[in-house]
Amino acid sequence: MHLRAQALPLLLLALAWLAEPQRADGQVEAEQVRVAIERGVTYLRREQRVDGSWPEHPGVPSGITSLCTLALLNSGVPPDDPQVQSALNYLRKQQLSMTYGVALQTMVFCAAEPKTSQALVRRNVLWFEQHQNRAGPLKGAWGYPQAGGDNSNTQFALLALHEAQRIGVPVNNQTWQMALDYWQRTQNDDGSWGYKPGNSGTGSMTCAGIAALIIAADKLNEGDARVEQGRVVCCGEQEDNTAVDRAQAWMARAFTVHSNPGMQGVQQWLLYYLYGVERVGRLTNQRFIGRHDWYREGAALLVKSQDELSGFWKGTGHAEDDTRVATALSLLFLSKGRRPVLAAKVKHEPAGDWNHHRGDLANLTSYIETRWERELTWQVIDSEVAKTDDLIEAPVLFISGNLGPQFSDEEVRHLREYVNRGGFIFAESCCGGEEFDTGFKAVIERMFPEPEYKLRQLPPEHP
Repeated sequence: MHLRAQALPLLLLALAWLAEPQRADGQVEAEQVRVAIERGVTYLRREQRVDGSWPEHPGVPSGITSLCTLALLNSGVPPDDPQVQSALNYLRKQQLSMTYGVALQTMVFCAAEPKTSQALVRRNVLWFEQHQNRAGPLKGAWGYPQAGGDNSNTQFALLALHEAQRIGVPVNNQTWQMALDYWQRTQNDDGSWGYKPGNSGTGSMTCAGIAALIIAADKLNEGDARVEQGRVVCCGEQEDNTAVDRAQAWMARAFTVHSNPGMQGVQQWLLYYLYGVERVGRLTNQRFIGRHDWYREGAALLVKSQDELSGFWKGTGHAEDDTRVATALSLLFLSKGRRPVLAAKVKHEPAGDWNHHRGDLANLTSYIETRWERELTWQVIDSEVAKTDDLIEAPVLFISGNLGPQFSDEEVRHLREYVNRGGFIFAESCCGGEEFDTGFKAVIERMFPEPEYKLRQLPPEHP
């Protein structure tokens, strides 16, 4: 059952409607989020200095300027904007010295001018490869000069290397392997990570671990399909990422948007944690963490806590009491809602049968991004948790499997309502799955038992 090319114009119309987050249970409205982003951008613009920089944090050269520039770019300010260009000119002149600053600078170059900044990005990649720990208990990590390594610096290095490789700058496989080994080796027994190996787990550092493992493993794994003698061979054994599963289980148990989990009542680094949640959401494409709609809850909190007069945010703890840092981190979270949802992949029973090709929607989304020249996103939606309002935010639901899909009566009702409200279901029987084909047709009969709604083959001349 295929989505034909003629359906793409309909997708475009659906994406236009979905360009902003929609209202849920009265928590937050799309217009509130749009205005909050606009006011935050205006505040950062006001704070920029004549030379293109923002006041830097002591000991982190170019860090805050890079962070603010990245926030503006993610919030929709175009790369050719005069203030962005001024910031880029400033950043190009800065010396490489600290992991945070080099990482954020790299991400800015990749986001703003990926084609013309390749030489600078390649220079920065070499710097990271030279400064990664290569021996001892912190092998594979990055840190402050003369201070070994820590999980915060290490995640920023990997985020930068990830963006570099996305724009075509190669990264040594040994760098990825050492980083992957480091995160796997230092995970706590409960699935979490702290600031340094052996520290009690926190939400911000567990988010860092999830993102780092996904990035490093993705760069090293061959994927779920390969081409042999002109034929696609797929549906073989998949390598499980149990470390990520354990970390996500910890996050599901501990999740909140009101504090950084694991800080034991200390209200610090909340906005840094929320930025970590956003990265986990973006890299896993999970709409929910446990039963929490993480974006909606976080957006509602940030809209409520924005300064009513000046449009900035202010956090507590190291660096977050700087309103420029706090505002940039808040914008990086909120800007996730600006990315239109291309499609949602439905997690369904039997367990594991829904995800034989783990890179399918990710690869499709990446391809369409290059064709449409705009950033998109996709989601994983658990059919057991999602209601119709959750489903309808995706113009296309992708349901795939090898065995007969199992949906409860309530889930079937939500699928029917989704289609009745304009949704499009794209179903794929994969890995020779005749059981899926038969089972999905049975699901359709349960969705639409009326005789006039029988599933049938469309003729070639159907519009």
